[in-house]
Amino acid sequence: VLDTAVDLSGVTVGGSNTTAGASAGGLVAGSAVAGTNTASGSTVFDTTKPLTWNSATDELHFTLAKDGAAGTTVSIRRGTVQTALNNSATSVTVSTSADMVKVLQQGINDAGVTGVTVSVGSDGFLKFTSATTGTTSDVAITWGGSTDNDTTAGTLDATNGKIVTTDYVTGVTADKFEPASAVMNAFTGPIQFTSSTDKVNFSLALNGGAATAYTISKSDVDAALGTTDGKINSVGDFQTVLATKLSAAAVTVGSLASGKVTFTSQSTASTSAVAVSAVSTEGFTTTGTSIASISVDGIDISTATLTARGVDTGDEIRSVLKAYITVVNSAINKVTSAAAALGSVSSRIDMQKSFVDTLMDTIDKGVSNLIDADMSEESTKLQALQVKQQLGVQSLSIANQSSQTI
Repeated sequence: VLDTAVDLSGVTVGGSNTTAGASAGGLVAGSAVAGTNTASGSTVFDTTKPLTWNSATDELHFTLAKDGAAGTTVSIRRGTVQTALNNSATSVTVSTSADMVKVLQQGINDAGVTGVTVSVGSDGFLKFTSATTGTTSDVAITWGGSTDNDTTAGTLDATNGKIVTTDYVTGVTADKFEPASAVMNAFTGPIQFTSSTDKVNFSLALNGGAATAYTISKSDVDAALGTTDGKINSVGDFQTVLATKLSAAAVTVGSLASGKVTFTSQSTASTSAVAVSAVSTEGFTTTGTSIASISVDGIDISTATLTARGVDTGDEIRSVLKAYITVVNSAINKVTSAAAALGSVSSRIDMQKSFVDTLMDTIDKGVSNLIDADMSEESTKLQALQVKQQLGVQSLSIANQSSQTI
């Protein structure tokens, strides 16, 4: 009852939970700054060459410079590895990319460098990312080397292939930026396109380029969702419609659990950026044969909402309120009809319950009559049977004594 949309007959403004010239289902103007800088190793961590710290003085070291600042020496000794892996053994081995990430992050933290995170990228490379955004974001790694001070040959020996620059930590040969992403407002649908005049307009600029104008119409909605009613019910539907419309653009459309829509540039350059502008809607009124509709839970008569929907004069306010009252009365009639149907069903259930109760009482009485015996009656019958037995015995006795008499 609450979700069913009801036609707003006679209303000349608003409708379809969408405001002309304002926010359209969570799509709002906004920009995203360039992404964060990422320095990536040239190869993946080689799990066939595990690293073992057998001595407290075994060490890997490299210099890390963040955002153009002076480099900081990061030294990774056995204590760093033990802390990172929560392992107090005197011989600690790093044999997986996940463990290497923990060790490198611990070493960077111990060196006092903040705002740099270590991870493994989708390509398998070790990745160092600055938390700074924009063109000043930068990460530079300069390999220092390794020192092996125990008697176990080769555990940290560069000449034995255990540590080489291109395998584990490498200098940055080219800046790589995480793609920029813009987050829109939460989806405020449903939005229903009832005619060809209902449209949502917006412009999208990527990576500092010129903005491209886009228009979403009823045909776009139906084509993207495989429907015919022109209705966008959820943020997932809204994401599908936008992704279909922007399929040729170098942008990825996503949706968050909070109901917000995201636009992410596919560029990994320092110019990576997303800007949404010129958001507006057209139509969504009751002009001609296009009837706007609204559900009870979508009604909002606050001054701000009415003003945003173009309701300014007293006559327009009275028109909208009259239409909203019609919607509420329609819902009340539906509730009344549903209550009457439920009352009828309830009466039938009560009647059936009464019948079953009476039937159960009758059955209980009948079973009782079958089980309970009249002891006086049964005792009399037993005595009569015993007398008959005695008479029979006496008759047989007389017959045996004098057959002539018989």
